[in-house]
Amino acid sequence: MKNLQMPQNLIKKWEKLGFVRNNFRLVFLAPLLQTAWAEGFLQAGERRAIENFAVLEFGIEPDTSEYSELKFWLDERPADDLFEKMNQILNEWLDAMQVNTRKRWRNRLLQACLDVAHSSPRIGFAARKLSNVCPDEKREIMQISRRLGFMPTA
Repeated sequence: MKNLQMPQNLIKKWEKLGFVRNNFRLVFLAPLLQTAWAEGFLQAGERRAIENFAVLEFGIEPDTSEYSELKFWLDERPADDLFEKMNQILNEWLDAMQVNTRKRWRNRLLQACLDVAHSSPRIGFAARKLSNVCPDEKREIMQISRRLGFMPTA
């Protein structure tokens, strides 16, 4: 969904966090980043999964400020407080969407979090169930799921 537009009231909240208006699509990457950083480090497969999601889903390309910000978050874990605020904005945005669009995005984000968790070489892509995810990432996905209004099956 490359043509998303953040509601005006949320743009103000986004800018209060220190971000520029044009980088608002990054808010959709917060759950993926949180999942990837759950163990305290980021693996190469998790990095690729997040970058692929950013490019394929949103058209975030290298040599843009959005991509630079994403690369920073892939190298340096964002603070818990920043994750919390970004998830609040994302949740408000999802709640403002039409029901079918909201449901589609919530499902897509959950699947993307699972893709990130399964990209670990210790787990692999063989079995794509939440039960096959490392405990830290599973706990993070469950918390994200509750926050964003959906619950995966174990």
